Amino acid sequence: LQYHNHFTRTDGLSHAFVKESENINGGIYFRKSTFFYINKEDGLLSSINLGLQDVLRGTLKIGGYNPFMSPSSLWVQQPTSSSTFNGYLYRVIDDKFNNTIYDIVVDNIELDDDNGGVRKLQYVYNSPKPTSDNSVVYYGEVVVENKGFGASTIGKVKTIFNNGSTDLHMAGLPLEVHTFDKYNNFKQKTIKSWEKLHKSNSGIDLGYYLTLSSTAEMLYFDGQLVESQSNNTYNSNGQLSATSKTNSKGQVESQEIKYAYEQYPFVKDKNILKHVYESKTKLDGQVVDVARANWVNVNGKAYIKENWSGPNESQIRLNTDISVVDANGNILENHDGKGIYNSILNGYDNNYEVATITNAKHQDVLNQLDVTYAQLKELSTTNLKIELMKLYDRLPKAMISLTFYDDNGRVISRVNERREESFVYYDNYGRLHYITDAQGKVLELKEYNFGN
Repeated sequence: LQYHNHFTRTDGLSHAFVKESENINGGIYFRKSTFFYINKEDGLLSSINLGLQDVLRGTLKIGGYNPFMSPSSLWVQQPTSSSTFNGYLYRVIDDKFNNTIYDIVVDNIELDDDNGGVRKLQYVYNSPKPTSDNSVVYYGEVVVENKGFGASTIGKVKTIFNNGSTDLHMAGLPLEVHTFDKYNNFKQKTIKSWEKLHKSNSGIDLGYYLTLSSTAEMLYFDGQLVESQSNNTYNSNGQLSATSKTNSKGQVESQEIKYAYEQYPFVKDKNILKHVYESKTKLDGQVVDVARANWVNVNGKAYIKENWSGPNESQIRLNTDISVVDANGNILENHDGKGIYNSILNGYDNNYEVATITNAKHQDVLNQLDVTYAQLKELSTTNLKIELMKLYDRLPKAMISLTFYDDNGRVISRVNERREESFVYYDNYGRLHYITDAQGKVLELKEYNFGN
């Protein structure tokens, strides 16, 4: 140091603020301040001279942080008189004050068809809005122009985004999409309206949901403007519960959605919130489609047992019925309600699916094995293959496919419905390398140009 160390404060990492003073005839005179840091390029101690910029008064930590210094900022003052001063707030980015961070974005993409034709997509970014710490830049407008195979244009799409200038929570949401032809004539416009819904989280915090409340579409077709409007309604959990849309014919298309946790208390108790129990589609108020999923709770395991659908509630038909589930919740058998059954066998200590059989019940499959199902799960790959291959002869009306794995859980071979086996090989990084048939002929080969 050039003078005496009058005051030092660090951020506890690799930055330090040092105030230097000089003692002259018993008087202490402030001379300079310096910001020290470890240079990441050479590992040596480096510094920035702050001149007569002094530390803020009151340097006790608040909530574990110094009010004037943190790993990402420095707040100092420089007196202008005995009673006034100017404040300076510096962002510390890569050990530099107010360092400019340039946002790396795509300028253009060239698509080569390997026949001499190169198609180019050009990107233009407008109305940037960086966050206060420069970590993210939100653009209010992005234009994608399709150049085609030449230097001209065949049209462009302009998307307008919310750049977070009024509410950072809304940043990045698309607001409008404009489509233009190669003559820059307007062809289509989509307007999206968003809403932020607040939800109290048990008095601990205030959560919010960003929901798409409406979408308006305007399309020019054969010189005529075709318009449509759709609106969305959400429940208290921020989930879509109803939609309505006025189509180009003036008809109102609507849908009502009810979730499984709203129908079944045991589903709600397990905090399963995303699955839909029933959806109804209406046209001008008349039901034209119904889809429903019936749940069951068996030994504490909740799952969808049946899927139904139809043109109305009185004409719904069974599409899928899960008829056998093991103690671990694995589906072993399902059918379509018309007598077509699908069965599954698990192996490798019940960790992986090794056989799928169509047109056979699960018990009928087990009856054709020479070992018990419990024994089958413990077999090695070699013995497992011997046992499962017998099913092709013993269940001639069934369609059977087999899959075998290595100790890392990777597929090493498959046998299809025609009893044809293929083998899977991996490179030193565990990536799929190539697949061969039983005669060693390569069926598929992958080459990687990265990760070496």
